[in-house]
Amino acid sequence: MAREPLKDALAGDQIRPYLLVFAGGALGALARALISAFTENQLVALTVVNLLGSALLGFVHVYPLFESSNRKLIWGVGFCGSFTTMSALSLLVLQQTRPDASWGWFIPVSAALGIATYALGRWLAKWMQD
Repeated sequence: MAREPLKDALAGDQIRPYLLVFAGGALGALARALISAFTENQLVALTVVNLLGSALLGFVHVYPLFESSNRKLIWGVGFCGSFTTMSALSLLVLQQTRPDASWGWFIPVSAALGIATYALGRWLAKWMQD
């Protein structure tokens, strides 16, 4: 009997992780779109989203509620992955660049702030456990 790779991949628990990431990703993309819709300056909106997402990812990695791999897939990979974006940040920074002013500094500063807010999210999760 011939194997059916697609049918095998969709069988049982093999597809579950993909569905969890998909569900979290849909929620994250919706949340990002809503925040962007209520902010006139898209660079500010994207920065806020990236910093919130970094803090949430730090929180998800430490807080006991998210210990299960399923919850990490939904909230860490899916939600935070689609909620935050570096590619859109790079594009917006390049669109802001004028011959008389450079926004090149903004990307490393944003990355540094993202690392700091990730650490803040981890600290908050640990603090909430005490």
